[in-house]
Amino acid sequence: MSVQPTSEDLSLLLTYFPGIDLPVTITFTSHHAFSKDNKPLPEMLSDFFLATWEGETPDEFTEFIPGFHFEDKNYIGLVYWKASLLHYAYVLVMLDKKGRFIERKVLVETEVADTRVRQGAAMISAEGEIFMVESEHEGNNDLADPTQSVVDRYRIKPDGEIEHQGS
Repeated sequence: MSVQPTSEDLSLLLTYFPGIDLPVTITFTSHHAFSKDNKPLPEMLSDFFLATWEGETPDEFTEFIPGFHFEDKNYIGLVYWKASLLHYAYVLVMLDKKGRFIERKVLVETEVADTRVRQGAAMISAEGEIFMVESEHEGNNDLADPTQSVVDRYRIKPDGEIEHQGS
């Protein structure tokens, strides 16, 4: 593969990320369906694309699972699950139609710190609005207090950039 992704590189990558129509909801358990339904991403593609988007070389404890992709006339949105020690994230990467990186946004995270667990969910609407909710709870209690949840909103602009809309 070349330094800049070619259309063949992008086409190969997209074979691991099934195309979907929006809207879509992502929860902290969506990776179960991803790993069941999708082929594992070869290390060469992971190293070429995902490590570049992550801005670092993953350690031996980091795993990536392809999720899905969606398209608009100007961009491609790709979602994958990144698992590392005590931290899991669903990541949205926006690319132009030639496969060039536009932006990266963590949609949903699960993070364990001491006895606290932080989890969330996200929904991407058919209009490109992204709604994210996050809550924290004690590790021995599976239920979060909804009154303590944080809600945030973003929008995918026509050029593929992600714009914060507020909470």
